[in-house]
Amino acid sequence: MRQRGSKLLFLLALALGCAVGFAQPPDTLWTLEVSDSGQSAYGWDTRETLDGGFIVAGWQTRSSGPSAAVLIRIHPFGDILWTRYYDEDSAFAAYAVRQTPDGGFLFTGTGAAPNAAAALFVAKTNEDGGLLWRHTYLPQEAVNGYSIDLTSDGGSIIAADYGSFNIWLVRLNAAGDMLWAHDYGGSPYDRIREVQQTPDGGFCVGASIWVPPVLALQ
Repeated sequence: MRQRGSKLLFLLALALGCAVGFAQPPDTLWTLEVSDSGQSAYGWDTRETLDGGFIVAGWQTRSSGPSAAVLIRIHPFGDILWTRYYDEDSAFAAYAVRQTPDGGFLFTGTGAAPNAAAALFVAKTNEDGGLLWRHTYLPQEAVNGYSIDLTSDGGSIIAADYGSFNIWLVRLNAAGDMLWAHDYGGSPYDRIREVQQTPDGGFCVGASIWVPPVLALQ
């Protein structure tokens, strides 16, 4: 019997088919379930890798202490190549991951903070998941990093929720040093979930913002 909450990830690979006049439902190529010692864990972001496989970012609870950020590298045919946990520096959760041109990985999420509930962290690994560097960025309030994109100069852009009401964009160079940070919004429940660099060098974000109700008078 499977314990409740023990399943870590469910990854489904599909082959898309088509026919004249109507679309066929996709065929399942393979499925993968990952669990570890009955602990609850979650996959948040899945990206295709340069070799046609996949990298999954998420987190796993622990029987004692905080949760650990996790990366799982998967072969194109669904075999697990490696699993790496990042908890030595209290990296609580990984929400977004990208493969870098050198074959390594850059990921972001939520980490520990001495004076706040959470801090934004960004980490760089080699192609085997070995940690090369990890930086934490902490403004005045809690921050959760939800999206990351590689920039044309070799750096990255991070999208995060900042405090209770703000959207935060953080621009980093290739070494993870902060180039600039700007916050936007300020209305209740403003939340950001995606950022991408545009061809002109700017950035496009996907976010939800709070709009006050409009009173219609008759």
